[in-house]
Amino acid sequence: MNPQIQILNKKQKKQIEKQAELQFGIQKLPYLLFKTNKGRIRGYSGNLSTEEIRTLLKTVNIEINGIYLFNTEEDGQLRISHDAVSLFRDKITKNIIEINETQADQFLHGEDIYLDEEKESINNKTNNKDNLNDINMLGDNKKTSRATNNNIPASEVSGGGEKKNIKNNMVVLKFKENLIGSGKLSQGRITNFVPKERRLKN
Repeated sequence: MNPQIQILNKKQKKQIEKQAELQFGIQKLPYLLFKTNKGRIRGYSGNLSTEEIRTLLKTVNIEINGIYLFNTEEDGQLRISHDAVSLFRDKITKNIIEINETQADQFLHGEDIYLDEEKESINNKTNNKDNLNDINMLGDNKKTSRATNNNIPASEVSGGGEKKNIKNNMVVLKFKENLIGSGKLSQGRITNFVPKERRLKN
């Protein structure tokens, strides 16, 4: 079998699904899961059976196609991919940070975001219905995000906040009604994970 690709068994897949639910509220991954030597988790939903794929991997040095879903981090967390944020936009309910228009513009251009501790918040309960392609960056809404029910104020999770499982967390960014990407929250800074080829140029 191709040493660079590992087909996850049922137990391993269940562990990934458990972590995805814990971090992002994603309860099921309807794919055959692969793990690459770089720690990437990819999902395959084609017509080939598991045994057919195993046979191919044993006889031919091929790159398995599929959707890049997560990257496994050294601390055990999953880093959700840009495509997976869009794919699971109706299923992600945890670790969502609402940002304003200025921050969204910065983020989509590939810049890191520094939270306003008094006004930004992590939204642990949301129901996003819109497609990311419908984002209007030319609107006149320049106000910072509002803290609403079921949100955790960013002042409690940034700048050395003590809430467990929140500080140094993988998060999903929300602008208006759209999930626009992912990053890592650490000490009030969200590291940008938008792929270079997906960033806005001007």
